Amino acid sequence: MSALIREGRVWTFGEQMNTDLMLPSAVIKEPVSVQREHCFEAIRPGWWKQVREGDIVVAGGGFGTGSSRPA
Repeated sequence: MSALIREGRVWTFGEQMNTDLMLPSAVIKEPVSVQREHCFEAIRPGWWKQVREGDIVVAGGGFGTGSSRPA
């Protein structure tokens, strides 16, 4: 089996990160240009200004659990 190797800045998130923490339901019907400004704001305000294309998100178990809506 070959290893998958990636390089880039890494953002770490803990366990049990539900979809409401990823993107608040209040902006779910807004355009993507508005949604991106609220991504992870509950735990990392202003994150959308720091993250760049090619960055890597690493999270623990339960990442994306919760309301079952696609964010």
